[in-house]
Amino acid sequence: MSRKNISYFEKEGLKSWRYKNPETKDINTDITPLIENLEKGFPVIVSISKNILEQKKFHLILLVGFEKDESGNVTHFYYHEPEATIVSSENDSKIGGAFRKCDIETFKQSYRGRSIFVSK
Repeated sequence: MSRKNISYFEKEGLKSWRYKNPETKDINTDITPLIENLEKGFPVIVSISKNILEQKKFHLILLVGFEKDESGNVTHFYYHEPEATIVSSENDSKIGGAFRKCDIETFKQSYRGRSIFVSK
């Protein structure tokens, strides 16, 4: 995640900043800023690891929402996968990677603790 990514958003009149958790093993600390930004209505670009969520290399995805259970715990993230080229299911008319759903445990395994936050 480079300074170039941040500069693009700033050029478009948006605030943006990088986040890198110094202790990526502390997953609860890691995902709290993601959830807080999504609750404000702003997507978050996150870095995921190899061989998770259909990727064979480090990769960026765009988190766009989440789902909570009855107790208020986040259970799933919704994300856009820019490199996807397959249909999610036979009945799905969306081709590609828009609004894919990932359970929180899979996300925790793949999240590298690096994010770009964007806001107005």
